[in-house]
Amino acid sequence: MLLGQDTMRGLLEGALARAAPCDGEGLIEASRASVTRFASNRIHQNVAEENTGASFRAVSGKRIGGARTNGRDPERLGACASQAAEIAQLQSEDEAFPGLVASPRARDAAQFDREIANLTPEARAGAVREVVSRVEAAGLEASGALTVSADELVIGNTLGTFQYHPSTYAQLHVVARSGGAEGAGTSTSGAWSGIDPAAVAEEAIRKCASSKDPVAVEPGEWVVVLESEAVADMIDLLAYMGLGGLAFVEDRSFLCGKIGERICGETITLVDDPFDARGPVHPFDYEGVPKERTVLVEKGVARTPVYDTRTAARAGTKTTGHALPEPNTFGPYPLNMALEPGDATLDEMIASTERGILVSRFHYTNPVDPRRTVITGMTRFGTFLIEGGQVTKAVRSMRFTDSVLDALSRVEALGRDAKRVDDVLAPPMKLSSWRFTGVTGE
Repeated sequence: MLLGQDTMRGLLEGALARAAPCDGEGLIEASRASVTRFASNRIHQNVAEENTGASFRAVSGKRIGGARTNGRDPERLGACASQAAEIAQLQSEDEAFPGLVASPRARDAAQFDREIANLTPEARAGAVREVVSRVEAAGLEASGALTVSADELVIGNTLGTFQYHPSTYAQLHVVARSGGAEGAGTSTSGAWSGIDPAAVAEEAIRKCASSKDPVAVEPGEWVVVLESEAVADMIDLLAYMGLGGLAFVEDRSFLCGKIGERICGETITLVDDPFDARGPVHPFDYEGVPKERTVLVEKGVARTPVYDTRTAARAGTKTTGHALPEPNTFGPYPLNMALEPGDATLDEMIASTERGILVSRFHYTNPVDPRRTVITGMTRFGTFLIEGGQVTKAVRSMRFTDSVLDALSRVEALGRDAKRVDDVLAPPMKLSSWRFTGVTGE
């Protein structure tokens, strides 16, 4: 059950009082998470964890101290805040520290589903049973995991900032296998009603059944149709390579010198929207700063990276509300990215392709050249040949190396329906070319 806003606030403020004479900032997150894992058509692990984590920063002028603890005992929390204050007195001054932030209350945007919060082990097992029975009936082997969690986050400081947000999360991931063929289905939602075990199982079954007896095709430049999972992987790596303010102020980002200029095709608008209920909802960042919708790329034109207070001060601008928890060496990050959709369907993209490759998912993607947004990886869980506007046969998984921004300049169509893939909302996409460099062993 939820501790509730009043209890969480009391714990936080009681602990921050112990940071005196320093100013203090605190974060307390209470969570209850469960996972049911299955393989070989049976459940093999069912675990649950309840945890309360807390971290505190104490500030004395430009001196900063930090400490962490687990638990919700008031004395333990207070001792942690007091320890942060003691550490602060021993530190050298951090001249780049802009100070704590006095923020107004963020918009009320709770994304809390009581069905997820109260989901029993029996209910999770029932969802897995639905998956396994369908996969087994198709003569295939099922594996995967069902993960659910309920969380409460409270952030505040001695300057008057106080933010509270409860949230829930559910994800069902299913892999169906038969020999060397495999297919996957995944569904992620903040509400249990958004998880359809039968639909996820059927997607995995369909992809696996279609992946049997794959053929090898020649590497090179291919027209590709990317499903949402592959697009989301690409967008997430784009953010990692340069949409954060730290990379920007350190002149490591592909956005450097490009703000206000076209960096990809005009069909591409990428936003960070913390209030889009189709994705995760984060109404404030980990400094307690309220979030707003931030346009990162607008019709192919670079608009801004995301900032926290430290990187914003270095850039001479304002924070966009994208701080991550301290201590943090990575800098700010967009946690609510959405690629705005187009007007095509996946079937229409396939039908418009005379010869190309349909990619279900990317796998093991990594940056090669962040300034040029070059990534490498391979396809997995369903790669198919398109001939004459139809999917004709399975293709052995392919290795690729290409530039994300170059690819986003070669978009021929965007899907009208965006899917939540982890923390990214992404539609399917058709590209006029994508560079495959080899064929994997299987």
